[in-house]
Amino acid sequence: MSNFKKNYEAVFIRVCFFLGENWRVDKRDTTCDDRIVMINPDLKGYQIIARLDKNRLKIVGFCRIKHTTSSCSCFTVSPRRMPFDLARYIKKNLLCVAEKQCDEVSSTVDKAEYDKTKKELLLHLLSKTVEVTPYQSHYSVICGIKAKSISADIHESSKGMYELKIHDLSFEQLLRLSGLLAKFD
Repeated sequence: MSNFKKNYEAVFIRVCFFLGENWRVDKRDTTCDDRIVMINPDLKGYQIIARLDKNRLKIVGFCRIKHTTSSCSCFTVSPRRMPFDLARYIKKNLLCVAEKQCDEVSSTVDKAEYDKTKKELLLHLLSKTVEVTPYQSHYSVICGIKAKSISADIHESSKGMYELKIHDLSFEQLLRLSGLLAKFD
């Protein structure tokens, strides 16, 4: 345990008391001894980190869910401030935007999970009719498909639309495909 944790843990336990009933110092954070992490289960993924930086307390608040992190809000304050004053500054500077940050991160994570499920469904449905080779984050290419002697890549564009790039077409296959596309709705 560094001197910072030894010297300031009791202070931030008092700060948590002044912030409200669910705030507490996260004792699970043992990776770094020069910081103190405060959490609240009501704000899922939100953390307030305090550390000593250039003889000032730097207090940073952000939300992290899975691998998505919100923008950080931070301020510095004198290490001689009383716990009540620290709690007041935290409420004024960090907690006023905490719920908004958590909502943004949560919606980003939900959208990423929806996109992943949609991609898995597309791959499954395509595999019923053609041979599918899924790609892992290869630019915007979702997968490669192969049917008989024709191969193609499926790309996802930014607006939820798809592109089909076909390779290795013979003259006759190109004419047949253009005829199919002319009749396609």
